[in-house]
Amino acid sequence: MLNKILSLTIIYFFLAKAAKAEKPVDVFDSTKNFLGEYGYLYQGQKLYVKPLNDDLKQFGYSGFILDYKIDKDIPENIYYPDGNNHTKYDRLFGKYFQIIDIIKPMTDSANYGMGQDFVFKLINLSNNDTLYFIYQGEFEHTFPFIVDGYYQKQKKLAIGKKFVFKDELIATAVDLDKGILVDTKTGEVWTCTDIKIDDAYSSLSVIFQNTKGKKIALPIEPTVGVQKQWKTYTKAEADKYIKEFGRVAYYNILQGIVTVGINRKMCSMALGLPKDKKETMVGKIKKEVCTYNNGQILTFENGILKTIK
Repeated sequence: MLNKILSLTIIYFFLAKAAKAEKPVDVFDSTKNFLGEYGYLYQGQKLYVKPLNDDLKQFGYSGFILDYKIDKDIPENIYYPDGNNHTKYDRLFGKYFQIIDIIKPMTDSANYGMGQDFVFKLINLSNNDTLYFIYQGEFEHTFPFIVDGYYQKQKKLAIGKKFVFKDELIATAVDLDKGILVDTKTGEVWTCTDIKIDDAYSSLSVIFQNTKGKKIALPIEPTVGVQKQWKTYTKAEADKYIKEFGRVAYYNILQGIVTVGINRKMCSMALGLPKDKKETMVGKIKKEVCTYNNGQILTFENGILKTIK
């Protein structure tokens, strides 16, 4: 009897663990603008239509239709058609839309619902038009919006905060007042003053200012977004690493420089993860030969850098 109870307990434990692991995401993650397969989480969000660069303006926007129940390629079903199954650029650029419903269509219904597709039912907040947008969860480049919830979250997280950048990230930064490359120093502290929609690059740009009053604009993702790891550090993080590694070693990291004697973590911060790694054991010594994207081949012994080629 005891063994039976024990067996049932073990089975219940693993079933509960599996159910927890497979529990669907049900909260909008405002740290991301594009949610991939979790498109249903956009319910109720306000969307801003991003500008297109000059080369793409002539093609307008795709995916905006009048009725998702009929073929999406019928010209009469395109919202303000331009004659090429797209919506005219000037009809959408800069407009705000509210999502009032999200539909998961049948995969065999009028060419909709393939893969991770959803259909957003929208209201055009400038004229109260009701229409639909085909959301393709596998293709971020087809998502023409900046989600207002994401935009507001980034402003709340970043404005007024101080940051330190890797040199490569600001090497081509332009002084917004003078229109020339800004003169920067390794380890320089920049304060976020604003986040704006960049018409030229169809994305959000973060405005930073240094203690001398110079202003620069950088893309949002590698600066304050989810892709900032080892590219951008908060002032608090920078101070922590200066204390942990020493100022010279940390500034080398910011410049992408590695030196014999540093550890694997410091190398990853300087160069990123290796594109290839081979491990061997020589007695009690773990030897790793790592090849990086810049062509450097580093050899580690028990996690410490021994040679650089």
